[in-house]
Amino acid sequence: MFKIFPALLILFVAEIAVIIKVGQTAGVFGTLTALFVSMMIGTVLVKLSFRKAVVSAAEDPVPRLSLLWVPLAGFFFIFPGFISDVLGLLILLPPLQRLLERRLMKKAGMSGISGFARGFEHRHYGGTTVDASYTEVEDPLPQDSGKDQKKD
Repeated sequence: MFKIFPALLILFVAEIAVIIKVGQTAGVFGTLTALFVSMMIGTVLVKLSFRKAVVSAAEDPVPRLSLLWVPLAGFFFIFPGFISDVLGLLILLPPLQRLLERRLMKKAGMSGISGFARGFEHRHYGGTTVDASYTEVEDPLPQDSGKDQKKD
């Protein structure tokens, strides 16, 4: 978790350096236009990928790591700069997603998607599981509590 902050700081500094270099070449208006266009293209790509992920999640209720990539790509597209836009675009590519998933699984000590999904299965700790249903029935004869009985 603590490795993320230095990485984002390095990314931020690199983005500023690239924006300055592009600004020297293309000018201020050209640079701002390119940043805006790349942000809009990224927004459209993330929206399409999100729709695809929602349909996939509706068809298969087991959580998949592929759902992680869309918000991460969206973050990179929102982060201003050219490097982050390229990273966001790369993250949306399925071959790179599979590579990243394999690396995450290996690091987490899991194998394949089934290893990830296994964390969401119900665990049974012995004993007997009974699958049953019930119907609530009202008592046709109210039970007499004995208060209404007359003493002879």
